[in-house]
Amino acid sequence: MSAECVLFAPHPARHALIRSYWPDSLAAPCTLSLLPEAPLPACLLYDLHDSPMADLQRLLDWRQHHPDVPLILLGADLQHEAVLRLLQGGAGDILQDPLLPALPHYLHRILQQAQLDAAIDTLLLETAGLQGADFLQALVEALARLLQVDQAYASTHDPVQPDWLCTVAGWRRGQPVPPVRYPLSGSPCEQVLRQGKLCCYPNDVQTCFPEDLMLQEDGLVGYIGYPLRDRQGQVIGLVNVLHQHPLHPSAQLRTILRLFAARAGTELERLRTADQLQDTQGLLQHVYAHAPILLCQLDPAGHVQQANPALEQALGSALPFLHGQPWHVLFQQPAIADWQQPPQQLETSLPAASGKQTYSWVFAPRCTAEGSIRDILAIGTDMTQRKQNEQALRDKATALEATNRELEDFAFVASHDLQEPLRKILAYSDLLQQECAAYLPDTGQQYLQLMNKATQRLQQLIRDLLQLSRVTRSQRRFEAVSLTDVLEQVQQDLEIPLRDTQARLQIEGSLPTLTGDPVQLQQVFLNLLSNALKYTRPDVPPEIRIHAEPYRLPHRKPQWRILICDNGIGFEQQYAERIFKVFQRLHGREQYEGTGIGLAICKKIVERHRGQITAEGRPGAGATFILDLPA
Repeated sequence: MSAECVLFAPHPARHALIRSYWPDSLAAPCTLSLLPEAPLPACLLYDLHDSPMADLQRLLDWRQHHPDVPLILLGADLQHEAVLRLLQGGAGDILQDPLLPALPHYLHRILQQAQLDAAIDTLLLETAGLQGADFLQALVEALARLLQVDQAYASTHDPVQPDWLCTVAGWRRGQPVPPVRYPLSGSPCEQVLRQGKLCCYPNDVQTCFPEDLMLQEDGLVGYIGYPLRDRQGQVIGLVNVLHQHPLHPSAQLRTILRLFAARAGTELERLRTADQLQDTQGLLQHVYAHAPILLCQLDPAGHVQQANPALEQALGSALPFLHGQPWHVLFQQPAIADWQQPPQQLETSLPAASGKQTYSWVFAPRCTAEGSIRDILAIGTDMTQRKQNEQALRDKATALEATNRELEDFAFVASHDLQEPLRKILAYSDLLQQECAAYLPDTGQQYLQLMNKATQRLQQLIRDLLQLSRVTRSQRRFEAVSLTDVLEQVQQDLEIPLRDTQARLQIEGSLPTLTGDPVQLQQVFLNLLSNALKYTRPDVPPEIRIHAEPYRLPHRKPQWRILICDNGIGFEQQYAERIFKVFQRLHGREQYEGTGIGLAICKKIVERHRGQITAEGRPGAGATFILDLPA
């Protein structure tokens, strides 16, 4: 299509009148017998003033073959049959004589559209069937020729130095330009990328960017740049044109640049996506080839299509033999009835030189958009070592459990058997003090008292050891236990120490009912309250507060948290775990009596109830014992 508008006016006077409105853009007069076939005009203007019927019929026939050429009817007689037929065929605009002064507006609009159509035709024609670098090179060449400029480029950020640009296609003075790198700083391209919109320097680009030596070397005057964007709207580069003469950003030029930039941005994003896809495919192929797990691709019926080297090695066969074999046959498994719903997990065994190899299989189907299975990825993990480790761990746990049971039995029997000799020692010691004390010197009586105290201490230690061994030996079944009832019983057991120390025991709120061993839970609170009454500060009456609240850890069952707080001597927080170990004491027997087993008993009981006990303390500020027990 040409860039001309052709006028048909039968009368010379009318022809001269119409041309007077836009003389530079109308072709020389011609008759309808010379209607052009190639190149087609940008627009046809036909004056209906006294138009012969034969000319109208000829125009109607030509219009049917070229409906895309805009037609403007001048001085139209709307009642004329041929005119009505033209209007029904979409003739276009109608300008009666009073509207002839508006003719330049219509023609300008039509010529603009013709230029854009030509740009689209050029873009489609010169880039048809091209991709990648060839496409981008053809794109900038077409742009340079269409706009008649000296240079045109498409550029993107340099992957190594983001503050540099790298051309992906270039055209300079009628020749393609190989890719070049150039710094962004101090160049008009920097403004395009920074502002993210069209930037134009019509005739002063050298003045605006004196640091850009390329502009001076090529004697460039005009510059127009437009950003390239991806589908998310991010700027990924630019397309720019440069000329040794001024460049004015007309509406047509802006639209053409936007059209070419959109197509270039789409191609750049496609190339980037293709590169990423190629990298991903390369990585997957590398993983597929070197992964130590068994991988195979199955068709929807469960037949092997692909197998990685690890699977070939495990089966001792290459892919040509494995291809098409049913998976269940290769691994000696029962036939899987429905591969549309493969098993979630399956274990198989294969013979090996070192014995049987065990594999755990997971099946991951890939489905089409319609929901049917495209293929299935079967992933087999060698579980041989893990199975061996698990068995070894079970064997060790069984042996350890037997050893612990023997130790508990030994501690129980030994402690029980030691009770009788100790009772005799204490009995004869008491007889000596009662009947023979008068015959002993003071030193002998002192030795006798020390022996008596040591025997009592040993007897208490044996009782505590027996109590500790009974925690794990207990066969009592768990039942509902009211902590309120437990605390009432403990207060009765400690009635005398509570009165003698003038202690204040406060239970804040209500206490829950738990499932457990009532005797052992009573032992826990008895030991904790006894310690609170024992480890007190001089001249400070003990204060004990007990509080319970619901407590729940993430992904855990509900629990109750019971806090026992006192105002005693406290302890350093670094010893918070040590105090729960057997025979561990933070103070000498001269200061505070005890065997160092009470808190260890509490810990064993709480753990038997699937709970946890911890402690917090500060010297001189008391201690808080925290029990977390299942609700």
